[in-house]
Amino acid sequence: MTRRLAALPGGESSRAGRDRLELLSALIAAPGFDPVFRPDLIEVPPGHPVYGWGCEVAGCERVAHGPGLCTRHDGLWRAASKTGASRAEFLAAAVPSRRTGGAGARACRVCPERPAAYGGAQLCERHRMGWRKHRAGMPAASFGEWLAAQSPIAGYGACQAAVCSCLAATPVGLCPVHLDRYRAAGSPGNVRLPARWAAIFEAKGLRAPVLAGDEVAFRRWCLAAEPIYRDGTVNLTGLQPLVNAEIKWGMHAHAQAPSPARWDCRSLQRLAIVCRAGQVTSLFDLATGSGPARLPGHCDSRVNVIASAIAEGLWCVYYGPDDSRAAGVIETGHFGRRFPATRSRYDLTGVSQRWLRDMLWDHLAGCCGHRAVPGPAAPSTATGGRRSSSAPSLRPMPPKAAMSRTCCGKSMPSGSPPTSVTANGTGCRHGGHPAGREAFGGHRVHLPRRVQLPACPRLPGAGVRPG
Repeated sequence: MTRRLAALPGGESSRAGRDRLELLSALIAAPGFDPVFRPDLIEVPPGHPVYGWGCEVAGCERVAHGPGLCTRHDGLWRAASKTGASRAEFLAAAVPSRRTGGAGARACRVCPERPAAYGGAQLCERHRMGWRKHRAGMPAASFGEWLAAQSPIAGYGACQAAVCSCLAATPVGLCPVHLDRYRAAGSPGNVRLPARWAAIFEAKGLRAPVLAGDEVAFRRWCLAAEPIYRDGTVNLTGLQPLVNAEIKWGMHAHAQAPSPARWDCRSLQRLAIVCRAGQVTSLFDLATGSGPARLPGHCDSRVNVIASAIAEGLWCVYYGPDDSRAAGVIETGHFGRRFPATRSRYDLTGVSQRWLRDMLWDHLAGCCGHRAVPGPAAPSTATGGRRSSSAPSLRPMPPKAAMSRTCCGKSMPSGSPPTSVTANGTGCRHGGHPAGREAFGGHRVHLPRRVQLPACPRLPGAGVRPG
């Protein structure tokens, strides 16, 4: 007597996840993939055509807001435009500005191993205090001469927060931003330094001791700490492997679109933070049916928009035409068709009859330039490579297939049921207001009331007679 072994829970989903990760990893490693989006710490150039964040004024180090100018230059441009000056003249005559603030993002001018403190001087805390004392004793002192006489000091290594790539500011091992967050969180583990440690130990070249009440609690906080927001940086460290690859691929695919919408790096970083906090494994799995992807734990609509766009684009990567037909969804991107200002995936599951839904899928695929007839089932890439008897594949139609009737210039296979979507006497009609067409090649598709397809422009070369 044989005993049937039960399948491991979640085996199919984990297998599909591994297949998807392997596929995305191959795409990311391909020569055509933009190398800017390959590392976990994505640093976008200020002048990137899609994700650019720098001010348009040449040499300006500040972040652009709105019309491509920083806050200072935007105010100057508004005043100059009232006098009749052109934007080109203003950009040519504008004086660039240096970046201010942003502690921990840049290294000290003197010490490459220490982060710059708050302020525009770009000095570490020790050299900033040294310059302040020097200027107090000599008000007319030159900053350049004082800077040339300084010597670099050894640093404290990298920040111990798991997702941070900045330099530590103190022997505690945290960058300035995470040190402030650690204190605001109540200092878990009570990690601290002795009083007047800089004057007692560091001024004499000694290493200050670090006092810890509970080092385990401190390490736990370092693992859970969120990454800091940095201009032009998207930190994907700590994400699940699949969602990490999905965001990278989504940024690359969005940058290749003909007219992509603006995705600012701050919203992308917020998306990564939400995915890491919620232990999200895949953005594609969050999109239920034809609805948008929803990420719990936040109220930023821009994050949901970006997540939905990435999940929408992954459909062509994870699913082929055979899988889409079996799932009751048609993706026009499989046939090289993209409608402007609308999505490319249409849900046909409102048609409850399987045979009618498959015929509707074949008809719409034919309107997109794809002619096929049902064939034997093929292994499905979306179901982990298993062969499904209920998921018919498509094979190319013979050149001289039997045709019986014509509708709007497009021949239909013989033997179609009388209740097909091309019935109703006249079949597919052409004409009327464009918004009233279910515009796959200009055809008006008669669907049940539960199925609604948005109106799209007529596809060129669909074989439709001019109206």
